[in-house]
Amino acid sequence: MAILQLLHCKRTLFGIILPTPSEQLPLKGMIGPAVFLVAAGFIGCDYSLAVAFLTLSTTLGGFCSSGYSINHLDIAPSYAGILLGITNTFATIPGMVGPVIARSLTPENTIREWQTVFWIAATINVFGAAFFTLFAKGEVQNWALDDHHGHRN
Repeated sequence: MAILQLLHCKRTLFGIILPTPSEQLPLKGMIGPAVFLVAAGFIGCDYSLAVAFLTLSTTLGGFCSSGYSINHLDIAPSYAGILLGITNTFATIPGMVGPVIARSLTPENTIREWQTVFWIAATINVFGAAFFTLFAKGEVQNWALDDHHGHRN
């Protein structure tokens, strides 16, 4: 419980309200991978470095889960499981479509073609980070309030 309270603690710096740690984690978990994806496109044929960059990208992506997964509990505690099921269903679509698109964008399997693939993936990550930062709320939503469960704003 104390950890959850710490994750939602608002902090200020020179009068500016800073994002809470639970808001910062998805940002780090999307921007970090974007940087390493783009970098992976510019290393040439150094396979060891490519594996290292892609591993770092995937590892940093784990920070994202810490922020967006808890958001389901924040906005609708009684319906978090249902929301997680719905969002994870939509989240599997890129995993199915991505390889097909990557293959269509790399017919010659050149470095330039792969740079395009990595740039697209990085752009999607940055867009996701911006969208989450601007629109994610950590407050119980009105539609999720139910006196039976005792959830209040």
